Amino acid sequence: MIHKNKAWLGIDPGINGAIAYLKEEEPPLLIPMPIYKIKKSTRVVSEYNIPCLKDIFSSFDPEETVCILERPQPMIKFGRTQGVSSTLLIGRGGGILDTALVFAGIPYESVGPKKWQNAMLENIRAGNYTK
Repeated sequence: MIHKNKAWLGIDPGINGAIAYLKEEEPPLLIPMPIYKIKKSTRVVSEYNIPCLKDIFSSFDPEETVCILERPQPMIKFGRTQGVSSTLLIGRGGGILDTALVFAGIPYESVGPKKWQNAMLENIRAGNYTK
């Protein structure tokens, strides 16, 4: 399959992440990660809206779209790694997005956050504008 690479997707897979879509001669599109809230016992949790992800990815032409998916990984804050539940949720989100992209036929590459940040922010000075 030959890709014309006229459109690009960039995905932050977090539950509070987003899907960015860039296509030549069109304004950029930023789609918040589709989620829904459900009540579990005494708390409300966010879940990925899988049917909505399917619809979003199905709307892109796989013949001209290429995707960069940020590789899900636990965060380290104050010298401590995220908890097990949070880490499992991150991995689950990555698997859901992998599957949705495959079923939509969109080619993608999973890259670590530092790799895409270094490429995208190469000529931008570090500071408030880089995060």
